[in-house]
Amino acid sequence: MEDFKTGNLALKVDCKMESHQIKLNDFFGKNHITIVHEGKDYKFDKKDIYGYQLCDGEIYRFFSNTLEYAILNPKEQILIYKHEMDMGKNQAKMTQYFF
Repeated sequence: MEDFKTGNLALKVDCKMESHQIKLNDFFGKNHITIVHEGKDYKFDKKDIYGYQLCDGEIYRFFSNTLEYAILNPKEQILIYKHEMDMGKNQAKMTQYFF
């Protein structure tokens, strides 16, 4: 949480010059993520990290080791989260909001 508040990112990259890959391992409900950074794999338990930030600036927070919630207003004191759930074949996604 402290790193989130101060904007401190582990394994930070310049998205215009470098690339990395975040594997959320959601398909099998694993409790860790894998980040490929400078050709090396780094594994982090979801319970031990706050979340991750994409190159487009979107920030996601982990919840219960399996869910990611988009933080809609990361600079505000009271955060608003968004979670989209796939409702099944041929059905629209359901969006939930939390604070």
